[in-house]
Amino acid sequence: MPKYTLTYEAPFLHYREPEDSSPLYVDMQKHAWGLEAENDVDAVSRAKQFLGKLPSRFVTFRNETRYARLLKLEREIPLDVSDEQVVSESVAASVSLRGTYGFHYQKEGYAIFALDWNFWPDKSGQWAASVKEGVRWDPYPETEEVMHEALLNHFGLSDWASEYSLERIRVMSPRRLAEERGWREHKHGLSYLEIRSNTVGYEVLATNHVD
Repeated sequence: MPKYTLTYEAPFLHYREPEDSSPLYVDMQKHAWGLEAENDVDAVSRAKQFLGKLPSRFVTFRNETRYARLLKLEREIPLDVSDEQVVSESVAASVSLRGTYGFHYQKEGYAIFALDWNFWPDKSGQWAASVKEGVRWDPYPETEEVMHEALLNHFGLSDWASEYSLERIRVMSPRRLAEERGWREHKHGLSYLEIRSNTVGYEVLATNHVD
């Protein structure tokens, strides 16, 4: 029978320490599962049955319920497919799971200012500012003071500014900064803050972002 690979994501609870009873936050983690089926229709049916039996098919955390979901179902590639086709398909699949995390922090007239993570080639692995006054985004030489304040506000860390210098958080990913906020919520009993990207077509939660 043909072999298939199912890619899915399921909710996963994170804890500060293994012995903690209260989770810090929940995010979605990707998994793969292999199966055999008579045909594509049978494969889809088996994939749905598998998802329905997952122990972690849904998790409710702070009044928000996250559900497991199917992402992709692929049939095993025959050996006679060219190397070029296999490579191009693999590259396309990996790109589709990622995006640019950014958020708007200021507007002045028609100008929109944003901070983007790991976007500009000369700012790899760090946050950098951009501005759009028409249809194109361009790098913007924002002041360190404004950039620092914008990052702290977006990730809900302003109350602990002295512990999060710009030098420290400039190189912290969206996911890592959201984890810091989650830890603060757990430690101080704060309400859940939804932290999400403003990038068009990539409005993901910070905890779901993949570099």
